[in-house]
Amino acid sequence: MRLIKSIGTGLLFLLVPLGSYAEEMREGELQNGVGFIEAREWNAFVNKPTQKNYFALGKLLANCKKDNLQCEKKLHPHYNRSEKLIDLALKGNKRAIDITFASLRFLGGGELGDAMRALGQIIESDPELFFRETRMHGISTLTMEGIVIMTPLELTDLYDLQLEVLRKRHKSASSLRVEDPFLAPYQDKAIKSLQDRIVFFEKKLKDWKKSPER
Repeated sequence: MRLIKSIGTGLLFLLVPLGSYAEEMREGELQNGVGFIEAREWNAFVNKPTQKNYFALGKLLANCKKDNLQCEKKLHPHYNRSEKLIDLALKGNKRAIDITFASLRFLGGGELGDAMRALGQIIESDPELFFRETRMHGISTLTMEGIVIMTPLELTDLYDLQLEVLRKRHKSASSLRVEDPFLAPYQDKAIKSLQDRIVFFEKKLKDWKKSPER
């Protein structure tokens, strides 16, 4: 269990590695009802993200082992719940951010894309939290690189605005002084991915401005 102090607020927020819950769960708990427990805990958290509801949902997510298709299917938050979760994460709710990172493996398609876009914005406001969550939840380098370069959906085809977002993220990630040596590789990878994406969009924007159809 670990306490992280939120910068500038003096507010202590409890970030708990969800893997620590696994041993606390009874083996048959996930099989109690056909998704009843899972739906109840998801609804409770997205409607009221208290510490109690955060812990309850966290236990379920942690107890679902990777590649266990049965429990992964049951723990899928479904669109209305994932939508509420992502909205909370975008508002900076740290419990929702933590649950969103933990839920990436249960999501797919548009829901996964929306979650990744939401998490990408965290690197602008709190890059250290982003890197800690990435490491704590075992997010692959490939997935993390995809997250940091995904810009808001409403900026599709607006290359100048996408470039502005990427530059902000690059500045935020680069300005962070990482004291934890375990986070440094994540920072380096994120900075490199952002640099490459910025170069790509600078060229794309330059070509667009030269286009006679503009």
